[in-house]
Amino acid sequence: MIVWTIQPWSVWVQLKTHGFANTKIENSMMLDLQHKFDSFPNDNNQRAYDWMVKQMKERIGNPPVGVEYPYWCWYKWDGEHKLKVKDFRSFDDQAVIELDIPSSELLLSDFDAWHHPLNNWFLPSDLDHEEIYEPEEAEFEKNPTQARKEKSWQNLFDISNSDYVQGCFWQLKYGQVRRVYHQKKNHRLKIIIPKRKVFSLG
Repeated sequence: MIVWTIQPWSVWVQLKTHGFANTKIENSMMLDLQHKFDSFPNDNNQRAYDWMVKQMKERIGNPPVGVEYPYWCWYKWDGEHKLKVKDFRSFDDQAVIELDIPSSELLLSDFDAWHHPLNNWFLPSDLDHEEIYEPEEAEFEKNPTQARKEKSWQNLFDISNSDYVQGCFWQLKYGQVRRVYHQKKNHRLKIIIPKRKVFSLG
């Protein structure tokens, strides 16, 4: 499956040097454990991320040794399976890495629905039709437990009508990279096609 992940340029340097890269919490704007980004509700984000990690373990298997949290990527943006690279700017010096990941290593979910776990909200099965979500919300409010709330979050994996689809995977692998878009502040966009190479296991 073709997906795109947006990372600091240093992640690409590590990837092409070692053949793989694992996540670093300090690079995450949403899982802000070091409180660099004060506008995000960290406690809810921590709960949501831990819940997603649990789903990944159940649906695509356990992470490699030493990996705690996944990488995030885009599978679909604005209804299309492509990314307008120039529209995304997360770091002054960044790599938009295009990957071809086996579906067995990737967990897709609805980006808009993901905001319900992030805010610790109940997630109805349909957010677009009030005749569906209003009765579901009313039924939930009769017994609004955390367990029922988290069970409702399973609905975000229904991407059949999603215009914005995100993905999670455990590890960046050099062999899955198709191309890299280098975006640096005040520089032109540069496209890199990686050479195939074998990495030492030592």
